[in-house]
Amino acid sequence: MPDSVENDNNTIKKMKQLIDLGERLPNTFASTEELNELKKLTTLPDKFNNAFRPMGWIFVEFCCGVDTASKALDMHSDGANEAEIDTLLSNSFIGYDPAANQITNALRLNDDWDDISSALRVFVRAYKAHNEEDYLVSVPLFLMVIDKLSLSKTGTKSIFTDVDDFGELFEEKSSFSGHPTALKQVLKVINSSMKGPNEELITIPYRHGILHGTRLNYDNKVVSTKALLLLAAVVEWINDTKPPSKDLAKKQSNNTSFLKKNLVRLNPQSAEEALICLKTALIQKKSNEIVALLNLDPNLTNFVQKMEPWKEWLQNYDILIEENSDWTVRGEDSDKTQFAICDLKYSIKSKTTSVKIQLAEKIQASRGKEIIDFLGKPFWQIDLGFQGTISSEIRDIESK
Repeated sequence: MPDSVENDNNTIKKMKQLIDLGERLPNTFASTEELNELKKLTTLPDKFNNAFRPMGWIFVEFCCGVDTASKALDMHSDGANEAEIDTLLSNSFIGYDPAANQITNALRLNDDWDDISSALRVFVRAYKAHNEEDYLVSVPLFLMVIDKLSLSKTGTKSIFTDVDDFGELFEEKSSFSGHPTALKQVLKVINSSMKGPNEELITIPYRHGILHGTRLNYDNKVVSTKALLLLAAVVEWINDTKPPSKDLAKKQSNNTSFLKKNLVRLNPQSAEEALICLKTALIQKKSNEIVALLNLDPNLTNFVQKMEPWKEWLQNYDILIEENSDWTVRGEDSDKTQFAICDLKYSIKSKTTSVKIQLAEKIQASRGKEIIDFLGKPFWQIDLGFQGTISSEIRDIESK
């Protein structure tokens, strides 16, 4: 399987699982049109990078606009020239607030970094200059911050030296911009040798030519935006390769303990068993078991916090559920992931007002790879749409 963001990125892998579920169970949670749009998203980063990497553009997950990227690809297919595409992307491709926030966070002092507060000061000045259209100032300052940030990872070498010397540095297969087909490849474009002075207008932030004074006709929005995008790409790679923080390690340890006490003890080995466990937990008002049975991210979720709304709901409402059809299961026991769906009857009654709502909805369950990776064995869980239904109906009751 060739290297590609589509094949290697975990977010896209999860998106493909949703698409697969939607195609197996049509019109359950997404229309055919919505599924087709999701399919386009799975290939968008690779198509964008392949088309525009030679121009100095790559897709950065946390700050790049999907609609603008799609429009640029359409323009490319229709024969638009580089200047037209540069204009579009420099005007509307980057989300400036998320880019600035992520870069600022990466440059703040903390235990995992050397003292790079000076780089933060330079970035603030560069960002201000960019927003004020003072590109003569913003471009070299962005390039300096990239150098400083990369030195914190390489030790002594600039990111703008021969990138092949860095081995696996500045690449991470599971990352959007850090993917081997993205950041390192666009660095090769930006690192192109600039021999002799030249006064022609440039549209790529050639680091050597700009900082060595041989390519000084760089002060335009296109070059500055590409320099900012490159800085964002380096930050995204750093974020995607950082070891888990002490807080995250503690959270994962707490989550392991929580799930062992609840999910492992309940041991739902089918969708039917998961629903029976959920039904019992609702009757017995056990918020801990309900939360453990929901398909929440075991790495990042604060399970104790997730129990709070359930404690309130269970205190104020009687919530009953009843299976109303057989389960339709997709996938084999040997597959890493299985999905199931059935019809469910809900009854939600307020203890204070006696207002009661009854409805019929589909409920989904899954046996996912994430929980297998986290606990070392498979368990069936109820998808989060169940909690969404409960929350929505309770809001309706409270509004009456």
